Amino acid sequence: MKNPVAWTLLLATGLAGCGGSSGDESAGGSELAGERIQIETIRYDYCGVESPLAGAEVLVHHQDGRILMSRETGSDGTVSFEWPQNGAHFTVIGQDTDKNGYSGVDVRTFANWNSGEPGPFYFADLADRSSCQCQDVTFDLGDLPVTYWDADINLLHRQGASRYITQLNLNKTIEMCQYEGEWQPVDLVLDASIRSGEVYAARFEVDFDSTRTVRLDSNTFADSRSRGELVNVTVNDAEATTYSYARTPEGETASYFFSNYNGELYHFPNLHDHNLAIARTNDFSGSTVEGEAGYWRLRRAEIKDGAVRLDLPQNEAAFKNAAVNLFEGMVADRPSSYNFSNLGPAYNLLRLSMYAYGEPASWSVEAPLQGTMPALELPDYAMRELEQLGGLRLDVMIYGYHNGLSADEFRRVRLDGNQPYSFWDNYEYQSLEVFIY
Repeated sequence: MKNPVAWTLLLATGLAGCGGSSGDESAGGSELAGERIQIETIRYDYCGVESPLAGAEVLVHHQDGRILMSRETGSDGTVSFEWPQNGAHFTVIGQDTDKNGYSGVDVRTFANWNSGEPGPFYFADLADRSSCQCQDVTFDLGDLPVTYWDADINLLHRQGASRYITQLNLNKTIEMCQYEGEWQPVDLVLDASIRSGEVYAARFEVDFDSTRTVRLDSNTFADSRSRGELVNVTVNDAEATTYSYARTPEGETASYFFSNYNGELYHFPNLHDHNLAIARTNDFSGSTVEGEAGYWRLRRAEIKDGAVRLDLPQNEAAFKNAAVNLFEGMVADRPSSYNFSNLGPAYNLLRLSMYAYGEPASWSVEAPLQGTMPALELPDYAMRELEQLGGLRLDVMIYGYHNGLSADEFRRVRLDGNQPYSFWDNYEYQSLEVFIY
């Protein structure tokens, strides 16, 4: 098999130079031809407050990747248009701004779209804190460092629109911000499993308008529901890392626990009803002076009656071969046939990503598991920003939920949004990511 670093390093140049193809003018388009489509773009600030995003560009592409039409969202963040004949793919281009004020294009392309109106698209402006209500809050650990002298104490909390896990040592002051106008619950996990087998979790709500110091001690975990229980985990790879967490009725994640040095995994079935476990591996596939490549895989499932089985995918070579075939066509700036559909029933979609850590500009392409990837055309301003990315990351991923749905079926279900949380439990992906130095 070809070196996964060498050929993907070529991709960095290939993608930067793509500008459309002179493919078959009569190539077919989406089943949506003639239908009225509305697209909405929404901006959210550091604390999750939303507002319409005007001026986002919406493109519809020919099957060969050329731009057929371009529209912009209006002051209400929406644009409505009739899907053109021979329109096969669409792209939404907005802008993301990080908390330090650096902005970049956020380009999202959806290949072979036949799933109706695609729903809202959200873009971040994390430098805008004008709507935020924030307080510096001190977490006082009381007697915990003495009683559990060898324990790890982790706090899972929101800081505006983002969630963080912060390790607490003695007293620690953390900025807490409301999210969507409300103070959010705080989760605490105490892990003393190596020495004593004791693991505890607590979830509590605090009005930080009136409380600037949260006092914690052994009584924080006095409720019998707080005690963690061992999970009987079966994983088909001894090198996998495992961790557990809970999903609350509000859809939030809570009570993260990372397996300890003995490989033991705990969860909190008396505190939370819906507990999940994840197994993950990452292997570096090789390196050159230009960069290195890593292969990632992950499997998630619900913990039931204290047990969970996590079967990671076992077809790494076949996945990489399919990625090679896809990338070779893209490097040559021509339509590229690909097929990931024979890698098992777990997967629903393919996603390609181009980005750089620490920079907000990015481009993602979502596509069915089998098809032809065109040489997609983008406006000059978007291509210029993407070409200037430093420390480039390129990623090809297949993912799904073990539901047997086709790409079109899954996209419609995802847009519907009425599925129970259990629909999303059985998640799996494989990913090949290349880091360009």
